[in-house]
Amino acid sequence: MVNGPIGEGWMLGSPSGRTMKKKEGSTALSPLAKLGEEIGTARKKRRMSTLKVSRITRIPERYVRCIEAGDFASLPGKPFVFGFTRTICKLLGLDADACIRIIRSEMYTSCNDEPGIQPFPRGPLAALRRFAGGRGRA
Repeated sequence: MVNGPIGEGWMLGSPSGRTMKKKEGSTALSPLAKLGEEIGTARKKRRMSTLKVSRITRIPERYVRCIEAGDFASLPGKPFVFGFTRTICKLLGLDADACIRIIRSEMYTSCNDEPGIQPFPRGPLAALRRFAGGRGRA
């Protein structure tokens, strides 16, 4: 789907993640931008406009354009990112599961993978413990 994995010679070139710079100075697209470009190319091969894709899938045209631009962060939320992308990929005959894997790996990594970042504890007394500074009974 996307040509080759990103190796260790790559680093983010812009805060939005739209482009990536190779250490030698040449510019290449991020995996999300490549994915969007591939979706746009598949749509054009089928001679469909973004408006036609929007009408068939009932996905607002502005979101179809965001997906093709690789701007998945502009979609309303995680379920919409996956749902809209899956629907458009199926319409265009692309491998939807491979596209979802790329998006998941680039946008939605778990906070547990980062050292020192812990999710908030769950349970009825967790909020009270957090506000009390973790102290026991007084």
